[in-house]
Amino acid sequence: MRSERSRKSRIKKEDYSVEFIGGSGQKRGVNMNTAMQSFGYGLAALLFCIAILGVCHNIKKAARKFLKSQQTHKDELP
Repeated sequence: MRSERSRKSRIKKEDYSVEFIGGSGQKRGVNMNTAMQSFGYGLAALLFCIAILGVCHNIKKAARKFLKSQQTHKDELP
């Protein structure tokens, strides 16, 4: 009975060892999930930077327009 249990446990361990890559303790899908998560974070950071640049560009345009409108009042001074 004892040898049957140990044989079953060895078979289970061998079956699980097939799911690991290089014995490093990581399952097959873990590396791909980590890569996709990193790609997602990178893409989100890139989109965030583009949004910030767009907002800054609009602020810069508004500031130029405001400053140009202020320059016309200098002509009215005696």
